[in-house]
Amino acid sequence: MNKIKNLLIIILIVISFKSYSQEININYSKGNSLLFFDVNSKSNLSTSFGLSLQNKKNTFGLNYTGFDFYFDETIRSIDELPLNFKSNINSFNLSYEYELGYIDRIKFCLGINFGVSEFQIHTNLENLQGLNYEDYSFEELNSLGYYSEENFETSLSNLNLDNLNEYPSHFFSFGPSVSCSYELIENLDITFKSIFRRNSIDLLDNINSNNIRDIEFNSENDNQIDFFIGLKFNLTGAKNTAQENYKDSLKNKFLSDEILAIENEETNEIDKAFQTEKNTEITSRNEYILNLLFNDIDSGKVDDLVDDIFNDEIIVEDENMQAESEVYEDVDNDISLNKSEKFYVIVGVFSIKNNAEKLAQSLEIDINNLFFENELYYVFALETNELTEARQLRSDLDINSWIYYAK
Repeated sequence: MNKIKNLLIIILIVISFKSYSQEININYSKGNSLLFFDVNSKSNLSTSFGLSLQNKKNTFGLNYTGFDFYFDETIRSIDELPLNFKSNINSFNLSYEYELGYIDRIKFCLGINFGVSEFQIHTNLENLQGLNYEDYSFEELNSLGYYSEENFETSLSNLNLDNLNEYPSHFFSFGPSVSCSYELIENLDITFKSIFRRNSIDLLDNINSNNIRDIEFNSENDNQIDFFIGLKFNLTGAKNTAQENYKDSLKNKFLSDEILAIENEETNEIDKAFQTEKNTEITSRNEYILNLLFNDIDSGKVDDLVDDIFNDEIIVEDENMQAESEVYEDVDNDISLNKSEKFYVIVGVFSIKNNAEKLAQSLEIDINNLFFENELYYVFALETNELTEARQLRSDLDINSWIYYAK
């Protein structure tokens, strides 16, 4: 019944967040834990699985984790038999992670986790024939099967050896996490995660600060650090890849004060170039642009030709290929889209290289993403052999950009 209720809760949460999330993932991982208990204890391999819902840099997760902890010392007397414990823990966790950044295909996140867990703790006081080990001498334990069978048949919570008013079976946990993921293939990542859990209980090893057995305790809580490695599969197919996050960085930073300062500086330099030449003859903006592109221009057709080159179909590339071809034919009949071998998504053009590099750094673009053509430095966000890929990136960007065709 409890499992059904938990499943319904998971379904409701997924439905409620579906409209919010851009990406829904299934997560599966295996791991181990470093335990800070009152007695030396170890963890068996743990299993965790769940869902995560991502919107831009924010990720919310809901998952189940099963833990098995056990005593990791040698029993030295009959009185120490109850120390040999085994705890089974079923934990449901809510998590939040914030994306810190990318390095190539590796994503780094920092988060926080909150969990609700139920646990059962048992010890081994009887052998398979139902004989109590405490009724025999310590030397006879091996012959009775103590060191060969581990069925842990006796509930320590029912024994309540320290006469607690209530032996809890549920507890809470919370703590920070750090994680990273590497994109193996599209929609499939390998993940690494570490979580510190501060548990609200001190009975995971059946020893607490109020025990009446004169057993030393180390702390008032049984805490742990978990280490997991696993896989994350994207269900939606709309993956927030490193390229997507790179697009966001372009959008968020394009209007920064630093970029505006660069643009103002560049505008001043170009305006000076428009108005002065060696013979001090004043050149219009349209004539200056065309002089960079062509040698012999009829001055009477300057404005018309500039309008043809820089009409809306070029700056915001029309999906109608026929219209696009006509525009290029007006400029130069020798230019053909089919002869283009590379396509660049241009985000800035400068006459001063230093300004181009500043823009690239501000947009987190490699400063080598420049090329020099027609006495100008071009800053590009993407270089590709596929026109459709260039169009896709350009359409996704909110900043002014255009596609440069190279032979």
